[in-house]
Formats: sequence, C-alpha cells, structure tokens
Amino acid sequence: NSTSNIAEAYQDPIVFIPNAFKPAGVHSIFLPVTTYVGISEYEFDVFNRWGLKEFSTTNLGEGWDGTHAGHKAEFGVYVYLVRFKTSKGDYIERKGTVTLIR
Repeated sequence: NSTSNIAEAYQDPIVFIPNAFKPAGVHSIFLPVTTYVGISEYEFDVFNRWGLKEFSTTNLGEGWDGTHAGHKAEFGVYVYLVRFKTSKGDYIERKGTVTLIR
C-alpha cells in the first residue's frame, strides 16, 4: 500500500466592481469582473433607491444593461449585492452603489 500527501491549491477570489456605467457608452453593461469565483453559487442583484429589485442573475457572465421590464431605468444611484462561494467553501458578500449615467 502507498499513501500520498494531499496538496490543496486555493486561489483567493479577485473581484472588481465599477462604481458607474453608461448604457450608451463604451462599457454599456454593469457587470462585476471576477476571477476565481465559483459559478455554482453566484448571485448578482441590483436594487433601486426604494429597495425594489431592478435586476437579478445567477449567471457569472450576465450583467445589467440599465433597463427594467423593457424600459430604461432612470439616471441615479443604485445598490448592488454580489454573493458567491470561494474555492475554500467560504461565502463572500460584496455590496455597494453604482451610478447609472444617461
């Protein structure tokens, strides 16, 4: 019989979240840029100033285009919430604000 050592290589997640975007501009989608984030338990939500959900996805590559129910969202500040699971099994939550520029 032989046994070997278990080697575990974990990467800490890297997350960049912009603080403003312009749907008619160069970067027309509000999307967190992530590396080493698990896709199985990812959630990204955007809320308006009254706490109503404007956008929600569990797809890592999908972002908010500044619309809600087919209509353009108004200029202003919105709140985002990003939740995901790391390779170590820890849950991380990032929240903040983003400005929608028209």
